[in-house]
Amino acid sequence: ATLGVARQPLKEAWPELLRNAQSLPAGNDGTQLLRAAAATQLLMLAGQRHPKTDIATPTPAPTETAAFLSEQACWRIAKILVGDMRPLVHEWCALVTQRQAIVLPQWLPSLLAVAKPDELKVLMPLMGKRATWLEHQGTAIAGENEGEEAAWQNGTLAERENLLSKLRRSDLDKSRALLQQTWETDSPEARAAFLKIVLENISIADEALLEKALDDKRKAVRLAAAECLSRIKESAHQQRMQERMNPLLRLNATKGGLLGMQRKMELTIDLPEKLAADAVRDGVEAKPPAHQKIGERSFWFAQLLAAVDPAHWSRQFQTTPDLILKAASASEHANTVIEGLSVAAIRHRDTEWATTLAEWWIEHSATSKVQTSMPLPSLLEAIDAGSRQQFVLSLMERTRRQPDLCHQILSSAEGNWTPQLTKAALDFLLDELKAEQRGYGFGRDRLFDWALRVDVDSAMRLHEKLLERCNDQSPWRASLQRFIDVVEFRHAMKMELLP
Repeated sequence: ATLGVARQPLKEAWPELLRNAQSLPAGNDGTQLLRAAAATQLLMLAGQRHPKTDIATPTPAPTETAAFLSEQACWRIAKILVGDMRPLVHEWCALVTQRQAIVLPQWLPSLLAVAKPDELKVLMPLMGKRATWLEHQGTAIAGENEGEEAAWQNGTLAERENLLSKLRRSDLDKSRALLQQTWETDSPEARAAFLKIVLENISIADEALLEKALDDKRKAVRLAAAECLSRIKESAHQQRMQERMNPLLRLNATKGGLLGMQRKMELTIDLPEKLAADAVRDGVEAKPPAHQKIGERSFWFAQLLAAVDPAHWSRQFQTTPDLILKAASASEHANTVIEGLSVAAIRHRDTEWATTLAEWWIEHSATSKVQTSMPLPSLLEAIDAGSRQQFVLSLMERTRRQPDLCHQILSSAEGNWTPQLTKAALDFLLDELKAEQRGYGFGRDRLFDWALRVDVDSAMRLHEKLLERCNDQSPWRASLQRFIDVVEFRHAMKMELLP
């Protein structure tokens, strides 16, 4: 802004501008220019009347009685919301809840402007009464207080998606009513987008609309509806899929071993001869993708198996997932069966099946004839959050000599890590730094995600040791420094918010 002031005196270049700042303190030409510009702007604004408007004068903002957070704590949540550390919003909110304090009023407009709807849900209780008041003023001024039905009828697709997502969390009956209201007139793109939101917390009460959507003219809508229905264990769609699969999959006990005294489980698989029209309606595609090397009949079978709740087979065969998988891996269609069961366990979030399949994939990762890519991260995500980290820890102990596999396992351990998992992960990282045999960044590019999850106190105790192991020329150096920066950021956040 002050480039060139040394070439020509300000008094000659802008005499009128300087007259506006006659009473300002003296300084060099650059300082004088900036002061004069600020003074001129104030003079231009002085004396202007506020434009006339029909908007009623708002009621005064309510008085806050809660204690306020520090300026530093408010700055930190603003930095989280505008950077790549947004996952820390929930951690910050948990710490503030313990502190029993609220955001300073001057930070409210900025935070309301940048926070996403799901972030506002957890932030609003920590922003005080004035945040609710301020949000209402903005809504009134923008003329958006027409009600949810008007917003649903007149909003853009993005606005309607946000409204539907909000109602799916707060008022399921109203969300279903709005969907029914405009379903026939909505565009196919909108219908497919809305079904993806319905999938987030689906229940049997959504079945009627989803069955109707199976007859939609657009394939994307039909497939989205079939995906939704396959997640509802008690739906008619699930029952139809089980009835189609029951004749195709049988588990028999055969005699084997010394003198035929041992019983061996054998899985008999019959691929479907043809694909009925009603199966196509239920979401089974007729032709496999061009990139997928699989026969049509195997493709149909895999889709049918993937749609069935895997717990059905435990009940049907009255045995455990482990025994079923052993029989499946010995069959001629092992590839199709294991892949189908894996998709089913992920789709239905069945912890018993997901843990058994994850162990199977790790055990057979190097020797199995199953050629599809290993769905390990998705299987781990399907495991109940309460037991996932302990299971991940047990898997790490078995795969320490397989770095790529270890990284996949750790990348699936979402949420805040326990001190035990943090120590195991950082000990593994120390071994990686010592070896430095990688010529690519498979592990390094995941360190940022680790930094958002590790137990802060455990990581702070080890971060200096990590740096000592990593010299300035190491390919890990930049990623490791970023990891440490985020850990220190989280530690500072914790210190400033402790009660």
